[in-house]
Amino acid sequence: MWLHNLDELQMLLAVVEAGSFTEAARRLNVSTSAVSAGVRRLESELGVNLLSRTTRSLRPTAEGEVLLEHGRRAMDILEAGRDRTRKMSGALLGTLSVTSSTVLGTYFLADWLAGFAGRHPDLQLRFSVGDSRVDLVSAGMDVALRDGPLEDSELSARQLVEVPWVACASPAYLSRCGVPEDPSQLARHSCITHFVRKRLFNRWAFRPTDGGEPFEVVVGGSFTTDNAAVSVQWALDGQGILFQSSLALRRLLNSGALVPILEGFQGRTVPLCAVMPRRVRVPWRVRTMLSELSESIESFV
Repeated sequence: MWLHNLDELQMLLAVVEAGSFTEAARRLNVSTSAVSAGVRRLESELGVNLLSRTTRSLRPTAEGEVLLEHGRRAMDILEAGRDRTRKMSGALLGTLSVTSSTVLGTYFLADWLAGFAGRHPDLQLRFSVGDSRVDLVSAGMDVALRDGPLEDSELSARQLVEVPWVACASPAYLSRCGVPEDPSQLARHSCITHFVRKRLFNRWAFRPTDGGEPFEVVVGGSFTTDNAAVSVQWALDGQGILFQSSLALRRLLNSGALVPILEGFQGRTVPLCAVMPRRVRVPWRVRTMLSELSESIESFV
């Protein structure tokens, strides 16, 4: 690829990934007119149209698809070269963009990522939290940290750890309503439930710690939400029993704000995975973050 066209190539990639010139300009921190002019210069030099534009859509032409395929490889190779150079100096540079679920992000990753960024002061951190699935490419994210089985995807994925879930409640709730000793007793308690992608998560899975067969119990209560972080807050407020990731709740459990129950039973285990856009080489900043994160969580779980 022509070195003097790298800026224009980056603009073209940003437009296709963002789906608009305006959003691409925002991500690149330049004007929309600059992005439009850059793509036009690239088209003029090649003598072809790279984008098909209508009032409702913007997509690459056949020629554009060919250039994008090679352009992504070229940018990945350049990124790998920059990474190797940065690795020699020990410094992480650029922007690290991470997304995760609300509970994991709010109660565990926000604090951990702040510490990671503090160890790498030249790195800029962009952290997005939410329970809906994010299109990593269009959102410009480096990596998503996701709980649960992975869906079929064009993305690449790496499982970091299997995380056991834990049933827990506030000391105030347990003092007021008693401590269940068997999962079957949850039917007599207020259990806080939440929706996961429009599906009510009210079947809690357990396995006896003595090696018995796993089983499920159906729970219910007066408190249901579509935001898992809200369910944690309700549990902290003494509204009922919560069933969540032991990793995400680690700080609250260690502090005694939430108390684990049903100690003769282990909650279901859920894989924690790092999901990334497919690329020739994972950026050094992402690999370093995942390496340090894996070392941290292995000591927690």
